[in-house]
Formats: sequence, C-alpha cells, structure tokens
Amino acid sequence: MAFLFNCIRNPWTPVYGDDRPFSLIVAPTHKVLKDSAYRELRAVCPSALILREWKSPDWEILLANGHVIKFRTVRGSLEGASAVSILVDEIHMVPDEKIWLNYQARARDPRANNRMVIASGLPESGWLQTVFDGHEDDHNRLTVFMSSTENTYLPREVVEQFRRSAPGKAAEKYIDGKWMQSDDRVYYEFDPKKHLTDRVIDKSALTHVGLDVGDQSAAVFAHETRVTCRDEFGRQRIERGLHIVDEMRLLHMSTEAVCRRVRDRGWNITDQSCLLIDPTTRRDEIDGLRKVFPRVNLIRKSKKGTEARTEPGHSAVNAAFSDADGNTRVTLSRDLSRDSGTLYHSILNFKRGKYGTPVRNDRVDHFCDAFRYIVAHFMPVSRSGHQVMDRV
Repeated sequence: MAFLFNCIRNPWTPVYGDDRPFSLIVAPTHKVLKDSAYRELRAVCPSALILREWKSPDWEILLANGHVIKFRTVRGSLEGASAVSILVDEIHMVPDEKIWLNYQARARDPRANNRMVIASGLPESGWLQTVFDGHEDDHNRLTVFMSSTENTYLPREVVEQFRRSAPGKAAEKYIDGKWMQSDDRVYYEFDPKKHLTDRVIDKSALTHVGLDVGDQSAAVFAHETRVTCRDEFGRQRIERGLHIVDEMRLLHMSTEAVCRRVRDRGWNITDQSCLLIDPTTRRDEIDGLRKVFPRVNLIRKSKKGTEARTEPGHSAVNAAFSDADGNTRVTLSRDLSRDSGTLYHSILNFKRGKYGTPVRNDRVDHFCDAFRYIVAHFMPVSRSGHQVMDRV
C-alpha cells in the first residue's frame, strides 16, 4: 500500500514529455513476483486504477495517472534506471550489500515529487542488519519488525501450531521478527553490528599476517589488543584480542610477488611479527616467503581440507567472536570493504553443506583460511585430554 500510494503521488506531468514516471518491484524469481508481490499489489489496488497491463516483452502495469509499475527479477539488469520508487521483496535472498546499494540508487528520478525505497523479507543477520539496524536518528530511514502474532490475516491456530513445533531460535526469526543468523553459517557468532568497530589504527604498530597462498591468494592483517573479559560470576580478566585492520586479495601471482605486495602495503611487519600459513604450503612457496620475509616468525596452522584439523580453528573463531560469557576478543575495522569477494563477505557466506561439513568455495575459502590461521594461533580453543584424579 505504501508503494502504491507513492506511485499515485507521482503522476505523469508535462515535464516528462514522451517519457513516463515509473516504479520497480523486484523479487528473486518470477514465481515470487507472481505469487507474492504482484498478488498483494492487485489485492490493494482498485481495478479502476489500472489502465493496461503488459506481460511481454516486459511485465508492466500502466496506472490511470500515467505512472508505470515495472516487475523485475534479481537477475534482471537495472543499471541506469531512474525510478520513483523501488520495492525489493524477499530482501534476505539478495546475496550482498553491493547489489542492494545498486537497487537503492535506482530511486533517483529528479522529476519525482517523492522518492521511496522499500525492502521486505526475513531479518537474517549479516549485511541486512548492517544496513537496516541502528539508524534510529535517521529521519529518512525506518526499520519495522513485524511479528506474525500481529498479522490480522493469519489464523491464530497457524501461529500457535508453528510455535509449538518450531525450535526457539526459528520462532524468533519466523514469528517474532528478530535478527537471526543463517542456520548454515560456519562463523555463526559473527554479528556485523557488534564486530565491526571504529578504532584508531597506528600503522607503526606490530602487525601479524594470515596468508593463504595460491592462484587466488588472500592476506589478512591483524593488530594485537587487550580485552577486558568477564565470567559468569562477573569476575574480570584481561585477555589477548585481535583487531583486523586490512586485507588483500591477490590473483595469479607467484608466492614471492604476493609477499612483496604484502610487505609494501605499509604495515609494520618485523621479526616480532607472525606470518601464519597453511601447513601444506610447498617447499618452493616457503622459499618465496623466506626470500621476502627472512626473519619473520613463520607459523603453519590447521591443514586445509581435513575436517578434523579445521574444526578446532572454526571453533576458535566463533569463541573469539563471542564466548559462552558473551566476551568478544576479535573485531574487524569498519573501514574494511563489504563488497563481494572480501573478508567480510567471506565470513558471512562461509556455509555448511547438507551433511554439516563446510562447503569449499573459491570465492570465500581463501580469506576464511587466512583469517582462521591468525585466530587459531593467538586464541586457540581449550582442549583437555584425559585426567587422572584421586577417588573421593
């Protein structure tokens, strides 16, 4: 209704000439457009308001005031469009923030009386929370959490039956409308609102590097910090922490060339620094590393591709993001890029497959590996073996 009302508020005027003002409804697939967005639009739109509808070559509706509503899927190209309004349905299925920002930029018709951008979908934590949460002071932005219990069109017995059969976390997401992590994420404790932070960064500070070398090399730069942690009884302790300050993605380069680029990035990498790499790194690659970093501490961590070796590293990362007492020991600089193919994007999109094992994906693996090497070294999970005790 809000979308339709904005279309009505922006009729054709002589300033458009042979052009027409238009608005966009975008959904992941044609089926979602047909069964959801289009169906609901027709339900609230009086038939007398629609002059004409086209299904081919493009799906469009012409309103009586000369405004055109266009239907597009996520895969459709919107580059260059200057719309009055845009509504993106099932926004949680849009893969990353960069695509969303492109959609948002489409509502830019300079001749419009009012421009509007609407997104609807499930509140999955990640880039969605980064964009839509915590903007209470912005008068041009509004986020509304809609609980299924407040949906007057949904029979009460349907909600109650789902609540009785769904796990608590699922109920929070699908019924209560609260920010929730995707169920299949490996690094499920990562929360952009909590872990993206602003810190004064000193390039002269001692810097450690996690490095995954190969055809698609990735480097992650970290500074050590000190973190005040509390246990369940409120007792304080000081622990080591890490702040990720930079990253590099380097394609189709030799190990030596990658190391030169890392060295020339400008961070303080000395003989007190740690360079953390995969234990499967070949001898010739190690020679390339040593040629550029002859005195840096070279540390090899968790073997790639072996679940028994990598799972402790994944546990270490999740515990560093948030331990059982809610303490955070690793953070990322808010200045890091959030585009596809970055560390931020990789952490959010590192998923488990059907049988619970991490899915290997070249677009996210390399940054996640380089990141894991650092965290697993400085903040390993506590692992206790057998212990012999006197019988009481």
